[in-house]
Amino acid sequence: MSTRAPFRIADSLTLRKFLGYCLDERTPDESTLRKTRAKMPEEAFRAVFDHVLDVCQSNGLV
Repeated sequence: MSTRAPFRIADSLTLRKFLGYCLDERTPDESTLRKTRAKMPEEAFRAVFDHVLDVCQSNGLV
């Protein structure tokens, strides 16, 4: 995962809205995202990735 992802999530109004974060809500930092990914079984990560990709495609983002 890119170390820039947490900054982009915190900085982008579009990403915040897509991920369900309010303007005053704190977004996850890089270590939180890294630890979560490390604990996730590969098949769970793949399922989440595929779901997010489907949502992006159905909304014309990809």
